[in-house]
Amino acid sequence: DLRQLMAATDWSLPSGVTLALRAAVAETPEALNPGALTAAEYAKNRDSAAAVNVARGASRAISQNQFSVRASHDADGQSWGATAYVVRRFVDNPLATTPAGVSVANVGTYSTINRSVTGVRLDASRPLGTGSAAPQLAAGLDAQQSTDIRRNSRATGGHPSVPTDTLLLFQDEIVTAVGPFAQLTWAPMRRLHLDAGARWDQLRFAVQDHFLADKVDNSGARTMTAATGHLGVSWSLGAWFAPYVNWSSAFETPTTTELNARPDGVGGFNPELGPQRVRTLELGARGRAGRASYTLSVFESYADDAIIQYVKRTYNLLIGERTAEQIKLEIGCAYPFEEEKIYEVKGRDLIRVGVVGAGGCMAFNWIVLVTQIGHSAMTLGITRAANIDFFQAF
Repeated sequence: DLRQLMAATDWSLPSGVTLALRAAVAETPEALNPGALTAAEYAKNRDSAAAVNVARGASRAISQNQFSVRASHDADGQSWGATAYVVRRFVDNPLATTPAGVSVANVGTYSTINRSVTGVRLDASRPLGTGSAAPQLAAGLDAQQSTDIRRNSRATGGHPSVPTDTLLLFQDEIVTAVGPFAQLTWAPMRRLHLDAGARWDQLRFAVQDHFLADKVDNSGARTMTAATGHLGVSWSLGAWFAPYVNWSSAFETPTTTELNARPDGVGGFNPELGPQRVRTLELGARGRAGRASYTLSVFESYADDAIIQYVKRTYNLLIGERTAEQIKLEIGCAYPFEEEKIYEVKGRDLIRVGVVGAGGCMAFNWIVLVTQIGHSAMTLGITRAANIDFFQAF
């Protein structure tokens, strides 16, 4: 059940400035989480929900409101714009994750998040010279702050309902991000087009621990920075054929929810999770013949620690470089195999919770079995629902 309401309006002011207002409200009153099946459950009925998720009432309810205002002006090849926005998000999330040291069929964790986001974006562009062949420079700045008030409690059947369902975690998680950027486009010749861009990002993750019943203050901060960019060249041999080559880099940090997954279940951020960096090279061509058009491309992406970060962030299992390389060699593939392939991986369990499945080829979604605590064994099965983003990491 998803409910959405959106509104938009634009005004053109006498000064030539355009003012745009946007508003959106969305609610998901309840989304049940079926989880993944154990091997026995899968063999018995692959269409059922995981028994542990049913017993622990795993689900999620979300309410979100967002509003933005943008002022912009465009004249004589020059433009500027300024955007401000605010987002409010409320999440009630009964989890199948058991509190540390607890092993009861219907006891999980009840997590709530109260999120507030504010941000601005400033951008401008202008030609560097006169004439149609002058380079065009665009630059800007993104700045944002997000504050999550997170509370985790022990839960029986999905919600705190008995005296032992006490508070486990209460903390503020504040993410401050700033990112200046610039892009230069130039067509020095009629058929040649050049494009270059650069961006620098700094994200500071801070946590303020309000749960001091354990006599430990887990407050602290982590900062992650990266410089990324792109280069592109295209050559038009006519409307029917325009080959091009692009190179780009990207930077992705963990979310606060992922950083919150700690092996001891206490507050603060997990110091072992880091960002993922990706570099992509693409060769292609595009063109048009009459009413038909086409685009063809081949590309290869290189991701630093892609498998390690994916397993850690998705399944809370810590593995090393040798294990990640072995996974790629054993079940990595460009297209799904006809037969299902399963590979067992051992690593350090970071959260003490498990799910299970079976299935196809590493270029596709993972379903994982965690059978032990401490040094957990996982059976990696791959479903046939394509996950191109993960495949590109190879």
